[in-house]
Amino acid sequence: MNKHWKTAMTAVLIGSTIIQVGVPVLAADNPQAAVAAPSNYGLTDTIRAAVKSLAVETTPSGTRIAATVRLYNGGTQKTRIPDHQLRIRSTDGNEYTLNASAANKGALQPNEIGELVYMNVIDSGTPITISQLSFVYVDEYVYPKTETPLLNIPIDKQVWYASAVGSQAAESREWGESFTIPGLNSSLRYTPTAIDVQYVSTAAQAAGASAAAGTSASAASSTGRVALVTMLVENPGVGRETMPEFRLDGQTEQKNYTGKRAEQGPITVDVGEKKYVHFAIPMDNNSETLKSLIVTTTETYVQAGSQGAASASTNFDVGRLSVAVPAGSQTDTVQADPYTMGNLIAMDPVNKLIDGKTEVSLMEMHIHDNGDTGYKTVVGKFKLTNRNDIPVPLPAFQTELVGSGGVTFAGTRQSNAAATLNPNMGYVINYSFNVPKAETGEQLKLKLLDAQTAAPYKSTIAAIQTAATDPEAGGTAFKLYPFDITLNDWIIATLTTPTGSSFVYNYKLSLNLDIKQADDVLLDNNFSKLRFELVDNLGRIVGTADSELTGPNKLVNGKQTVTFNAKSEQLDYPLTLNVYESFDTPNGQAKRFITSLKQQNG
Repeated sequence: MNKHWKTAMTAVLIGSTIIQVGVPVLAADNPQAAVAAPSNYGLTDTIRAAVKSLAVETTPSGTRIAATVRLYNGGTQKTRIPDHQLRIRSTDGNEYTLNASAANKGALQPNEIGELVYMNVIDSGTPITISQLSFVYVDEYVYPKTETPLLNIPIDKQVWYASAVGSQAAESREWGESFTIPGLNSSLRYTPTAIDVQYVSTAAQAAGASAAAGTSASAASSTGRVALVTMLVENPGVGRETMPEFRLDGQTEQKNYTGKRAEQGPITVDVGEKKYVHFAIPMDNNSETLKSLIVTTTETYVQAGSQGAASASTNFDVGRLSVAVPAGSQTDTVQADPYTMGNLIAMDPVNKLIDGKTEVSLMEMHIHDNGDTGYKTVVGKFKLTNRNDIPVPLPAFQTELVGSGGVTFAGTRQSNAAATLNPNMGYVINYSFNVPKAETGEQLKLKLLDAQTAAPYKSTIAAIQTAATDPEAGGTAFKLYPFDITLNDWIIATLTTPTGSSFVYNYKLSLNLDIKQADDVLLDNNFSKLRFELVDNLGRIVGTADSELTGPNKLVNGKQTVTFNAKSEQLDYPLTLNVYESFDTPNGQAKRFITSLKQQNG
């Protein structure tokens, strides 16, 4: 036997990490207990060995055991990996030999890191728990054959035991706790920050995946329930890193679910940089909730073909660690204090949709009952201001409203908006929400969503506590940002047109307005309109009129006349004048109630 083999017969634990295994560098503002790197052992004078992964999985054909070992050549010459068998010993004393992958290397260049993969399926229904991994040299050319141990590596918490339900990772983390991924050659640090269950059409999911792959996707009409996990990735190292391939799987009490990364292609992280990655976990359409997430990597074992047959490969998963999911699977962080209208909304600084010099404020939030339609409407008005010195695209964020009972309602954005925000100019944009009649609007959570970065999935970039007000009828002074409007006087006059032996009646509204407008707010033809509705004593709308606040025909200070579109054969008196702010959405016209005035004269 060669001398360097004899040297390797005793496992030598070294303190320095010759094989980089991802020891976390911890931030001062988030101290965590460091995870010990997997031990490195001497296989030869120059080759060190460490266990990257061990997986035990129950399959229909038996218990599959798979191992990946990382080797490092610390010498100055190309070095042959010694002939060996890889064996594992169970805690009950049984020993099993694993077959080497046909893709395993036979030698390593100086300073090269190589990974060797092994696998075997044991026809046994008895659970197997691993305690040791061994490199053994077997001399087949003597009789009886001889076996020489080259290296024994003790196994404690490095094994992934997989089953249909209840798979266990060797290490676990609490929600929000930072970690590096054990066994991977990477110093990137990850922190789970948000998880949100949403419904996404399978057609949208397929279209997103196909676009990234450059293929076409067939249409599908079904809708799937997906848990979207947002993970913050940081690079505390000394060089730019590419994020290793892994996924997040989900576990409930009854089932395991396979996840996938939403972002396609390689993700690189510069030194000191922070960015988000998103993982989508499709789930059944039932009330199951996730209890844990499993950081999972995939290894490949290649079985050599026989008699000219092609090689066959087998993928096997390895759960690196588990992350506990908070109860309810809702983790959006809302601002602690109730929001004050007009203040800046604090955006997630890592988000990619709204840059740090684009300010977003909620200027108004109103709720009103839609009468006999069976629901209420909440309307929120946002002001966006560009503090850059160049024009920027108008952010197309989406919104959700969480009611006092914890139920979430999707917001609908106004149909048209400017494409660009100019420097030091504000722009106003509206969102509407349909909510049940029981909603009071007194305690709401408003979320701003990014539906682009991880499309077709949505992630939260800001959340505030707020309330919606319900204007009282009879008011003649009202705010419609950026306008303050006072209705000094109003009169409804009747227009009578003879038609043969009868008459057709229409109505004309004479207004005396005082309008004040805030500075540095851009108004275009997409801005809201004032909608006037005339209602008779039975609650029927007998006429409507829309008046613009921008453009050549806009309402102005002083006296003016608005003509309704009513053509009635019956003269109604007295009438009620309802005033709304209205804007167009993809779902039709949305409006918010401003005031209601009762006619006092004919």
